[in-house]
Amino acid sequence: MDDPAPPSPPMALTGAETADPPPAKKAKVDHDSETTPPDPVAETQAEDAKDAKDAENVPDSDTPLDPSLESKNDESSSGKKERPADLAKFWKTVEDDPADFTGWTYLLQFVDANANEDEAREAYEAFLFRYPYCYGYWKKYADYEKRREHPDRCQRVFDQGLKAIPLSADLWLHYLNHIKVEEKDRPEFVRAQFERAVAACGREWRSDKLWDSYVKWEKEGQNQVKVMDLYDRILSNPTQGLAHQFDMFKDFVKEVHPKDMLAVDEFLALRKEVLSALKAEKAPASTDNPAEAAEAEPAEPEVPILSEEEENQALREKLIHQRKKMYKDTEEKSQERWKFEDQIKRPYFHMKPLERGQLKNWKEYLDHEITERKKEGGDEEAVVILFERCLIACALYEEFWQKYAQWLQERRGDHVEAIRDVYRRATTHHLPTKVDIHVQYAAFEEEQGQYETSLAILKKIQKEHPNLLSLALRQINIERRQGNVEAVHRLYEESIDKFKPPTKSDLAIKYSRFVRLHLRDFPKAKAIIEKALEADDKNPKLYLQILDIMLHENPLNVEAVTALFDVALEKLSNSKHQMLFSQRKVEFLEDFGLDIKGLQEAQKAHSALAKQTREAQAKADSTKEGEEVGSAIKTIEGRGGSKTNGTTTYAAPAANSAAYAAQHNNQYQQYGARYSAQYGQYGQYGSYYQGSGAGGYYGGSSGGTGGY
Repeated sequence: MDDPAPPSPPMALTGAETADPPPAKKAKVDHDSETTPPDPVAETQAEDAKDAKDAENVPDSDTPLDPSLESKNDESSSGKKERPADLAKFWKTVEDDPADFTGWTYLLQFVDANANEDEAREAYEAFLFRYPYCYGYWKKYADYEKRREHPDRCQRVFDQGLKAIPLSADLWLHYLNHIKVEEKDRPEFVRAQFERAVAACGREWRSDKLWDSYVKWEKEGQNQVKVMDLYDRILSNPTQGLAHQFDMFKDFVKEVHPKDMLAVDEFLALRKEVLSALKAEKAPASTDNPAEAAEAEPAEPEVPILSEEEENQALREKLIHQRKKMYKDTEEKSQERWKFEDQIKRPYFHMKPLERGQLKNWKEYLDHEITERKKEGGDEEAVVILFERCLIACALYEEFWQKYAQWLQERRGDHVEAIRDVYRRATTHHLPTKVDIHVQYAAFEEEQGQYETSLAILKKIQKEHPNLLSLALRQINIERRQGNVEAVHRLYEESIDKFKPPTKSDLAIKYSRFVRLHLRDFPKAKAIIEKALEADDKNPKLYLQILDIMLHENPLNVEAVTALFDVALEKLSNSKHQMLFSQRKVEFLEDFGLDIKGLQEAQKAHSALAKQTREAQAKADSTKEGEEVGSAIKTIEGRGGSKTNGTTTYAAPAANSAAYAAQHNNQYQQYGARYSAQYGQYGQYGSYYQGSGAGGYYGGSSGGTGGY
């Protein structure tokens, strides 16, 4: 990034278009501090052993990066410094909208060309924390440290990048090219890094260039036996360039003498096999006639069957023939994948949405691989690699992270850490504001007994969605399942204070149910609803909840229940709600009233309300019919040329939905059964109303509010 500020609009360096970095000044690293050893042979052996050990202990830098880690730990940055004005402008863009990818690339271009090292590191780390799959910027960050002659930091950036996106063949190649220059005198170390690369990325569909680089490096070192070993691994690995690899293998066999590409024992065994086969082909046919055998001429001294050139050719043909069967088996596996691989148009990460067909192809590809691996009983690692490839391209799609976690949970064995890593990557970097993946992550951690972690996950996503009631309830229920009653009280009260009606009322209903059903504290449960009614006195659900509490008090207070009906009828303005509460009042007094006069007054009031409701409904129906006729006339006139749009106005539905009524009826039945044994005759109250219009619609139970 050498563009001056202000920079030109950049392209996201996430694909093959990543520009080559400028040449970097080599920074020599002194790995050995020993004095000159007395024996050069011993020195070489010790060096090789040390290189191999170093390769096995490559620093495993933590990923993700802490965006502020380097600047805080660096000796030159003691305390937070105010950013220069120009730099602050670029930072403000991404701080105001962290999802502004183009804004981030402007910032990186600016710091690469104009900022000091601490400022540049801060920008790179913040960007790569949010977009760790952008391998092009890992390359740029490593090159930045390399240009400034910080070899340790450069290595650390490479390690972090390769851990963040281990399936990036391009990033591995960039790292290996760096290692081949910096560590050219340590071939064992370089080879170990190649092995590290193919172990992590060698089974990726587009990993052929990585294998080609490894083969080329071994050829340059004249390590023909190792080249042959590499081709044995390559030809058993289904990749995009398998046919090309087989052609390269045949060229290699034709160019190199057979004894140079095989270990001694292997070469001698192969030569013996080839010569025996040729000798059998050229041996004269045997005869069973003794006379003919007697006349046969004496055997001549044995002479070589083939010249050296012919023998080498026969050995080469044998080598190719042996590997051809391996190639054919691998090619068959590759053919199964081609129909899916051909449909993948964007295998790298990008902020732009993927086409629906691309998403469908990834889903079908994953399903195919999962099914095939189950059928074969085996190579589940191939499914892991495909999932990881999919997540690079589909990192912003929640369903693929969920699918991966679910598949890992269904695998045999202990995969807790692998599942946790999937959830952590999704929620930390790629989907920091998505609710479902956080909820599933929290449930997973609770299942593992990590209750504090589960709560922390929910609190984190709640900051992004402070008005989402379900997140508050999930935290409450975690505390409830742990028996933390005080925490449940606190969370309910905090949530009720934070939300406004009708959400506040829904929470109060749930809180009341908890207090009554879990703690058996009827007075407090009733007080919670009464307080909620002060702020939302026209909410029928609150009246239903307090009615349910009063109906299950022992002894039953008939006067208090009747008074509650009167208050509800006075406060509720919806005629349907009034009718239903009026009906329930009549039926309640019929069963539990203490005098006939009160029942007769309730019946008389209910009849008057029913008449009033019918008249209002008839008037509404008449108005609706008139509007429909008028609409039809306008439509006909419109055909004659009148300029009218023929719009029809529809009245709001006069009644609640059938599903709403069914829900309450079902919930009321459940409560009728629940309390029948405990409360004796009062338990039959719920059953009595199951057949009535009012009870079937509005079951007066705490269960009736649970669905809200």
